[in-house]
Order: sequence, then C-alpha cells, then structure tokens
Amino acid sequence: MKKLLLIPVLFLSFIMVSCSSDDDSGGNSNSTVKFEAIVSQNRDSQIVTLIDSSSDTATNPTFPFTKVYSDVSITSGKTLQINFLDMTNVPVGATFSYTVQLKITIGNNEVKSQTFNVNETTTAPISINYVVP
Repeated sequence: MKKLLLIPVLFLSFIMVSCSSDDDSGGNSNSTVKFEAIVSQNRDSQIVTLIDSSSDTATNPTFPFTKVYSDVSITSGKTLQINFLDMTNVPVGATFSYTVQLKITIGNNEVKSQTFNVNETTTAPISINYVVP
C-alpha cells in the first residue's frame, strides 16, 4: 500500500519541481537603448528622446547625436521614440535641403531606422517610434 501512495506523491513532486523553474518573467528583460540622429548639415535643433512617458531634451547638440540609456526594462508595449526639430533661423524665402537619419537600437539590434529629407517646407518635428512587441 505504501508503494502505491509513493508513486502519486513522487509524480506530483516531480511536476511541481519541473514547473517551478519555468518561472517566466513575462518577457521582461533589461537592455541598453540607444537613440541616434545623423544630420548631413549641422543645424540648430532640438532632439527629444522618449521611453514611454519619460523624456529627455537636447538643444543644439553636436552631430552625430547619440543618447544611451542603460539597464532599461524592455517589456511588451514599451514605446521608444526620437524626435528631431530644426530650429535654425532662416531668412524668409531662403532654401535649404539636408537629410536626417534617426535610429533606435536595443542592445546590439537596430530595431528602427529611417532617413528623412528636410527642406524649407518641413515645419513639424520628424520622428520615429518603436513599440516593443
């Protein structure tokens, strides 16, 4: 009789021990997040980096611009964004044209990159965002 009771007890113990190591953190991990802005022509500008609702602003940074955040919790739904706004004073009627490349990197993986053509008609900030799947 003892042997018959021992088998279910051992089986249940095995299942509980096996499942306890499957403790999933829900896809959470910490990593480095890097934002970059590469501009073909130095401009007076403002760059805003955002991780969810937390933002940081750099006014008239040197280019290429890089902002690195260490030990960021990377969770599903987290939003990463970089905005570039040209603030150069230009005489009315003047023309100009240049490119801006914006990048977002998590760890060693570039997750988003886009190049924009900017000219005198570009009035709104340009931006890219990435939502962690």
